[in-house]
Amino acid sequence: MSVTAETVASLLAEQKAALVADFERLLADRLASASAAAKPASGKSAAAKKPKDPDAPKKEPNDWIKFVSRVRSVVKEFVAATLPTLEGEENKEAREALQTKSAASTVPMFASHLKAENADFASWEDEAIIASFDAWERPAVSKQEAAGLNKRKGASGAASGAASAAASAEASDAEEGEEAKPKRKWSEEAKASAAAKRAAKKAAASGGASGGAGAAPAAEKPKISIKPKTSAAPAVSLKFRSWSHGGQDYFKNGRGDVISTDFDWVGRYSLETDSIDEGVEMPADLESPEME
Repeated sequence: MSVTAETVASLLAEQKAALVADFERLLADRLASASAAAKPASGKSAAAKKPKDPDAPKKEPNDWIKFVSRVRSVVKEFVAATLPTLEGEENKEAREALQTKSAASTVPMFASHLKAENADFASWEDEAIIASFDAWERPAVSKQEAAGLNKRKGASGAASGAASAAASAEASDAEEGEEAKPKRKWSEEAKASAAAKRAAKKAAASGGASGGAGAAPAAEKPKISIKPKTSAAPAVSLKFRSWSHGGQDYFKNGRGDVISTDFDWVGRYSLETDSIDEGVEMPADLESPEME
């Protein structure tokens, strides 16, 4: 069977027609799907867009709104009648106070004051409203403002509480670290010797200030064991004297050794960093500290 050119052309034309038909059907399906998706899912959305009826009856205000409106009207009339009587520089302060008290934003506060006295709005006569308004003092902070302040204070209090808790935790950790580090202490004899020297120095100073003629005899100084001098004297003085750093009282010698007022070893002071290095171990020559 021979295939002619006409046969081939006929087959190609049929395939092309089939492809075009499939493409058109697919395009129609896509357009239909897109149109369905654009439509609202239910009639609820269409009803939400329905414009309001301008002829619909307005909602009746409640008793509180009516009462505030009535109070505002009574106060406005009272102020309009009173302001002309407060002319002149001598009445400027009273005039400004009345205008501030009768401001539009203040009237609801006054109405709340009346409600607190008597919640029966219908029983309030105009004369009673005016009398109460004349004696009423506008609070410096309204309830709404106070609520806002309380919220801010609560937030800042929470923040400060969290900061205090964090600081307490850090302090606790620091104390635990200090407790974990053993402290070297001097012997009781060394402490007694240093305390006796300081007491004797104070007694001598107080005796000289009061005058030698009428001064009472100084108390007998306790005997202090004196260490024998060595041939090689240190280049700096190892005697401790009162010293303060960072608001804390210590004793420090010329080498920079620092001890507490309870004679506990603290560390070595560095002039370059202006800090006490607590990692320095206590030297052996400070077993018995000497005071100036």
